[in-house]
Amino acid sequence: MNISQVARLLNEADVKTRCGPNLLEEIVGRREGYYRLEKRNEEWLYIFIDCEKREPGVEEIHKRFVNEYEAVMFYYFKKLSQKYRSQYVYPFEEQNKDIRIGWPDFNLANLKEAIKRLGIKENYYDFNNVKKEHSICLEEVSKNTSKVKFIGNGNNVILETLELENWDAYSAMFTRVYLLFLLDRYCKSLIKSKEIEKTFSDNEYSIFIK
Repeated sequence: MNISQVARLLNEADVKTRCGPNLLEEIVGRREGYYRLEKRNEEWLYIFIDCEKREPGVEEIHKRFVNEYEAVMFYYFKKLSQKYRSQYVYPFEEQNKDIRIGWPDFNLANLKEAIKRLGIKENYYDFNNVKKEHSICLEEVSKNTSKVKFIGNGNNVILETLELENWDAYSAMFTRVYLLFLLDRYCKSLIKSKEIEKTFSDNEYSIFIK
């Protein structure tokens, strides 16, 4: 992918974006903070523009890249993830308040029920720390704490949370399983339409689901 293709795909996903040869940024309201990807000298900078402080327009550099492709793809997956959370994850939580996602009484049974309601197949997850390629697994650390892992190719652990209280770990697992499922579906549509030739990398998936 290149910078203009990423801008077009984000706009098609209803993430309002403008781009130039060395610039990619969100289009937001006048007083809203936003993110920009910009090349300066030989570096690509992922920048947050704060428009709410007393001195509007203050920049905060969050990440640096020396490679244009990596910079553009990082921006792409960060923005797409935000969109998918607001479009899919949060509405599901709102429409299924009875299972208490994100609350201290959210338990393993409720996590299983949430995934069941979404109709997501078992190849996407495991609750017993069994590593399966391209899945999210739950590791029980103690009676009250767990970790959540993203398993990539070769059963390598690509992404892992800190040790969390169980309700928090279960909530994180719900979100990551759902996002993994959604990005798979989107990736298949891009391959079918010949926007890309192969599936995204483990690292690109990790940016999206983190």
